[in-house]
Amino acid sequence: MENLQCLKHFLIEKNLSLSTCESLTGGMLSSTICSLEGASKFFKGSIVAYSSELKINLIHVPENIILEKGAVSYETAEYLAKNCAKSLNTNISISTTGVAGPDSLEGKEVGTVFIGIYYSDETKVCEYRFMGDRESIREQTTKKAISFLLEELNKSS
Repeated sequence: MENLQCLKHFLIEKNLSLSTCESLTGGMLSSTICSLEGASKFFKGSIVAYSSELKINLIHVPENIILEKGAVSYETAEYLAKNCAKSLNTNISISTTGVAGPDSLEGKEVGTVFIGIYYSDETKVCEYRFMGDRESIREQTTKKAISFLLEELNKSS
């Protein structure tokens, strides 16, 4: 994946560290990043917080956010990215949360995805709609998370 190589070179050149906090992708994003030769130069690790319990207790997403906005929400993605970066002591963190299916969740349709990026003390979150089966939605989310991060890093440099 060309975007992955670009991301690797950018992070190494700028001496930046990366972490991920995954719900929907369940480790797929970190696995994709770790498939790169030299990933250890910039990738510190990942937290897979699939359950709301872990989002609250491990990542410190406020319980009222989960109850009022949902585990699949802009706000949850924001907390996942920001708090993961702080917990793992990285410059940058990417978060993923969404509905892969087969059923809707919290009133959100299958394919609803939120990707959060924490960088330079700011968090940006985008909502996406992907089509396909469960595995396809997870794969599309992984690819989009990498391209979204690269776009944001290029804007800031």
